[in-house]
This record gives sequence, structure tokens and C-alpha cells, in this order.
Amino acid sequence: MAYQFNTFWSDEIATETGKSEYQSVEVQIIETSVVPEYNVITGKYTYPPGYDPEIYAGQARIIFPRWGVFTGGESQNNAKTNNVARLQIPQHALGAVVARGHRFKVTKAVRNPSLVGRWGTITSDAQGGSAATRTFEASWDGDQPEVS
Repeated sequence: MAYQFNTFWSDEIATETGKSEYQSVEVQIIETSVVPEYNVITGKYTYPPGYDPEIYAGQARIIFPRWGVFTGGESQNNAKTNNVARLQIPQHALGAVVARGHRFKVTKAVRNPSLVGRWGTITSDAQGGSAATRTFEASWDGDQPEVS
């Protein structure tokens, strides 16, 4: 007996998991292939005219599936803590491939305000073909200071 599906099962799940109550933070994903120019006089970074590095801004969910790993300087008690993070956004919110090295910044996190202003780096956008959310693997510096 062959199974038949009239719709993708993941669409039903996406309707629920894509709600803002589950994706309760807001992020901005930045494309990093173009490096902004730094002006030493103004102290600001600028991009070429007409270029917008933002490829997504909106709701998301961030999950830290494992403890952080200490890297470098362990013998001096000055080790950096790196975490693996999963960043999930609504299923069809972004059609483009998000390359390794793109960055994301938490812009709003009502349930965990200490995340606001912190950055992560996307390490992979590979996921299954029937996913209910768009999920990215990321690296997160667990020692970065809270930014207000």
C-alpha cells in the first residue's frame, strides 16, 4: 500500500510553529560578502551606494542545543566560550541561500532581553526537504557582552 499525501505534512506543522509566540525573538540577517568601509573621522561604517546588506528582518527562534565549548587560552583561565545555536525563521520567509559566514543580530527578545544586540554567525543553511521552519546552524560567542 502506498501512502498518499495531498499536502505537505510540514505545512500543517509550520502553521503552528511559525507563530510569533514560538518564534519570540526578532533578528536581522546580514549578508557579509561586501565589506563596509570604515570612516575614521565619523567613526561609522558605510556600504556602497544602493547596497543593502540586510537579507531578512523579522521573527525567529534561537535554540542552544549544547553547552558552550571553551576555546583558546584554557591554561590561562581566559578561554572563550563558543556555543552552537540553531536559528529558525518562518518556513517561507526567505528564499535565498544563506551562505556560511552571514551574520545575524538579535534585535528584540522580550523573554530574554540579554540576547538583544548580540551576534551569531551562520555556519550552515542545509536542512531537510520537508522542514516546517527554515533552520540555520550557527556559531555563537557565549562571552560577548550584553549590548543595550
